[in-house]
Amino acid sequence: MDRNQKVRWNPFSSGYFADPYPHLQECRVTNPVQIGTQNCWTLFKYKHVSPILRSKDFEVSDLSEYLKEKEDYIFKSTSACPHLSETTRLWPMYLNGELHKEVRHIMGRAFNEINFQGYIEEAVDKTNHHFSKVTAFNIYDYCGYYIYDIVKQVFDLQKMSQEEMTTYSNLLAVSQDVFVPKQVYQKINEQMNWARQHFQLSKFKIELMRLFAEKKMETDDESIYSIMSISTMAAFETSKDNLTMALVGLMSRPQLIELVMETRGSSLELLIEELFRFSSPLQFTIRVNKEAIELDENLIPANSKLYLSVASANRDEEVFLNANEILPTRTPNDHLAFGGGVHFCLGASVARAELRACLIPMLSLLKNFQLDRNSLRWNKQIFMRTLKTATVHKLN
Repeated sequence: MDRNQKVRWNPFSSGYFADPYPHLQECRVTNPVQIGTQNCWTLFKYKHVSPILRSKDFEVSDLSEYLKEKEDYIFKSTSACPHLSETTRLWPMYLNGELHKEVRHIMGRAFNEINFQGYIEEAVDKTNHHFSKVTAFNIYDYCGYYIYDIVKQVFDLQKMSQEEMTTYSNLLAVSQDVFVPKQVYQKINEQMNWARQHFQLSKFKIELMRLFAEKKMETDDESIYSIMSISTMAAFETSKDNLTMALVGLMSRPQLIELVMETRGSSLELLIEELFRFSSPLQFTIRVNKEAIELDENLIPANSKLYLSVASANRDEEVFLNANEILPTRTPNDHLAFGGGVHFCLGASVARAELRACLIPMLSLLKNFQLDRNSLRWNKQIFMRTLKTATVHKLN
């Protein structure tokens, strides 16, 4: 096929936000290594994405520096004080080298002091009790209620409502997207500033400050807030989105529900990994190559920005049989939903524990409901996929 006939990735193509996978598959099959503008490349095959994610020879892009370069444009003719670059300054997935290593180590130690399992178990009971009394609800709200109850306990955000946390977390996620209008960045900036009041009295904050002092690393309120903001977003946004899409995926396949409800032990662990692969809420991530590389006869110059399609790689038929289906006992299942290498998701074990605790109890409730497939509505986001409406109605 002539190169000019190959599919070009276009996230604004018809139907992409509702279901990006047909378009991603076309790219993966016909044009898996694509060059874009400003020395950017987009990769779709598992065999390309996986080694780069796991290699130490690639760096992450600097989101804080990127936003700093844009701030003069974003806040031109406004009186707003920009918080974008400062608030994102210590987000670990955008740090390299020793700074990344130190920040990640501090966050890991701080998380180890938290009784996640206790919060998770309490949240499951509260959530099912709350929604057992209604005849119709949005699965997005159902999953959000569960994850919100955990996150507000972990970060002492008792005065931040579920609606406020949902708005705040989603806007932080959007800040990492591509093609973000300056008006949206201004709204994100307002939320970053507003939320500071909710992070003043937190055990997690105190622990972070202690660990920074122990390592004799200079820090200030802005640094601590930067870490707390990304911790909250990561704990809430990706967990909520993954659970929402997993439950909708199962509700769309009623023949699986009874099978899943009988699943325990190692079989449950296999199912959980399959749901992460299938959902892949983080659809893309970025790496930068320090040296020139060649992929499928394409010479990619050093210091190019590589857009890695995690969602496409996780549905690659060359690696995953019946990739667009949920296979509860899929093995092996070396998916990339949590990334890889030194930037492997810090919260992976918590995300697995949340799904392990809630899946059977939630399906025990949801089996009495029917999914209205016409109600499905998706946010217009490219990097972080979010299903915002999925209504279920109680069966007669």
